[in-house]
Amino acid sequence: MKKTYLELLEIDAIIAKLFKKNPKLKDGKFGYGYERFFKLNLEKIMNEMEEKRQDIRTENALTDKSTGELLYTDLNNQQRNYRYDKAGMMKMNLEMRVLNKEYENKSYEVIPYFISEMPEILDEERELLVGCLIDGKNLKT
Repeated sequence: MKKTYLELLEIDAIIAKLFKKNPKLKDGKFGYGYERFFKLNLEKIMNEMEEKRQDIRTENALTDKSTGELLYTDLNNQQRNYRYDKAGMMKMNLEMRVLNKEYENKSYEVIPYFISEMPEILDEERELLVGCLIDGKNLKT
């Protein structure tokens, strides 16, 4: 089954809402099943997209004129806050919008991970999960 990136994000939002409503779900079979689905499908897409975002940030950041070194402020040991001039910021924003549009409607073949114990969800949410987390053939209503 194919899903767009936006549909996969919508599935993630549905699950986040369920976990917020009932945090115990995260530690049970349902949480394990969704974690497997996420790792098989959404995680690699999100990592790929984040790498491209990082490249866009780096490409448009200010550099020291004499050394060519990127100018940034360390937020912590793992994250940098790059500095930009107005033109670089505008170019980066435009490239980010183009990247987001590129991914929005891109379709991906989903590797399902069916969960046998589904909490109560709305019918339209259930429809989105069929073929991903809910086996359409054995759908319990």
